[in-house]
Amino acid sequence: MVDDERADGPASDEGTEPEEAQDAAPAEQDARPGARQQQRRSRSTLARSERRRRASRKASRRQWYVGIGGGTIALMLIAGLFLPSLGGLSRHIVPTDQADNTPLAGTALPVQPGGEIEIGAAHDAYSTQPPTSGPGYADAAPWGVHAAQIDDETVVRNLAMGAVVFNSNLGSEEQQADLRQLIESLPGYPGCYILHPYEGIPAGSVTMTAWGWTQNVTGADPFLIQTFADDHVNQGPQFLGPSCGAPPPAETPEEAPTPEEATPTGDAQQGE
Repeated sequence: MVDDERADGPASDEGTEPEEAQDAAPAEQDARPGARQQQRRSRSTLARSERRRRASRKASRRQWYVGIGGGTIALMLIAGLFLPSLGGLSRHIVPTDQADNTPLAGTALPVQPGGEIEIGAAHDAYSTQPPTSGPGYADAAPWGVHAAQIDDETVVRNLAMGAVVFNSNLGSEEQQADLRQLIESLPGYPGCYILHPYEGIPAGSVTMTAWGWTQNVTGADPFLIQTFADDHVNQGPQFLGPSCGAPPPAETPEEAPTPEEATPTGDAQQGE
């Protein structure tokens, strides 16, 4: 009897466990699809959130680029408005004739500082030969034609007053005469014009200078001389009138009548 009870007891226990396992297995199988669906939803949500963050960052970068580009364009427009007005500080920044926008004759050069100096005083070397600006004496040279070379420091004073200077190193007397005739025929001569010999330039040439401008020509070229004079005469920093401070030409006195003109003729006397 005891053996039968022992045999029955374990048998009933063993029969119960498989039933519980069988009940739990379907439950686990039912739970797995729900967990998988939840994991899929979580991944989909995370992917959408990541896409939104990326789109937001791209939009921010686009706005940043647009802002930088717009600011740069605005600065360029503002600079374009103000830079032309700054050009008024120097008369030779834009080498064109403002009337018809054609290039001015010659080569524009930086204006060299210097100011007024005493006669014989040491100063910085001129940036060009002959000079177009820089330190100069207080007194200018008389306008017109000179037989001897004038000091650079004196000529610089004339340039500041608006002079066009013809520095000549012509060897031919015929060319010198042609050049002199051209200079004397310029409007307003002798005011604003100086012609003098200058050894520091190539032989057979003429170097024309104005304030901040220069041009070298071979021989006495009428067209180039006239063009340079027209473009640069009276354009120095010191405006002293249309004749560059030159005194007005002296009036020619009326010629006194000859004795024959002053004495009545015999017929006139008889008529009286």
